[in-house]
Amino acid sequence: MKRSFSFVVFFATLAIGQTVAGAGLEMTIRAHPRRVIFGDPLYLEVTIVNRGEEVVTGPKPIPDLNTIGFPIYDPQTRLTINASSGGGGVGFPSDVSYQPGQAVKHYWHIYLPKLTQVDNKFWKPMRDGGGVVLYAQHGIAPGLLLRSNLVNVGIGKRKKSEMLLLEHYAQNEVLGFEGGPSPANLGVSFKSPLNLKDTRTIGANLRAGELQDMLFTMVSFQEVFEAAPADQPERIRILVNNLKKQPDIKRQWLTQELHRLAKTFRMAAATEALQKLIDEEAKQAE
Repeated sequence: MKRSFSFVVFFATLAIGQTVAGAGLEMTIRAHPRRVIFGDPLYLEVTIVNRGEEVVTGPKPIPDLNTIGFPIYDPQTRLTINASSGGGGVGFPSDVSYQPGQAVKHYWHIYLPKLTQVDNKFWKPMRDGGGVVLYAQHGIAPGLLLRSNLVNVGIGKRKKSEMLLLEHYAQNEVLGFEGGPSPANLGVSFKSPLNLKDTRTIGANLRAGELQDMLFTMVSFQEVFEAAPADQPERIRILVNNLKKQPDIKRQWLTQELHRLAKTFRMAAATEALQKLIDEEAKQAE
């Protein structure tokens, strides 16, 4: 039976775009898209603004280091779970200084849910569809917790044939991977890293949605990695043009993450092209 998608007042104590008393910091969150298919990634933009008159310094928000988290609430079951980071914001502990009036943006993605979580107590009821409420919370200092506005995200049912396919790859090892980038580098929780052929096959058997699009983006990136030197410029052009067509939040995260991966896998030409795209985005934001 399909679950209704009506939200209850749960986070009544949270202010929208809450400002931390004494710190002058305000944090807001935007998500793309506002409706996903079960198992899709959700892209997040977190903006922290200093509304005060003094510089505020705090730890850099990094999900994998637990300096920022994304609690998720199910209005139907009234259960809460912390989102598993899909990647982004990778790095070492460091501080960020927020100048008065300055807005600093951070990008991540999470999965709703990861393929290794589809049968846990929180996510299993949503196999037939539903919706969640999520927000961001960021520890600025001991006892000083910054919370964002709330975001409602609908979750659609994924076809049974697709779930069987995804669960097969999540539970069984696949041979044939010989190194290089794979969907695992974007947080897709298949049991084994996948080569270009397997990545393309899975993507082709999913309906249009964020997970399919992420796999096809990785296919394009893997094609750059495997291309002969003479073919690389055209493969890079295709990759960059595809990124430029993506919606804002999704484009920002994918470009930054693929740039990081290009550096990791020593893809010099791709690194340069993606850095150029990042610089163009920064210039437009000025």
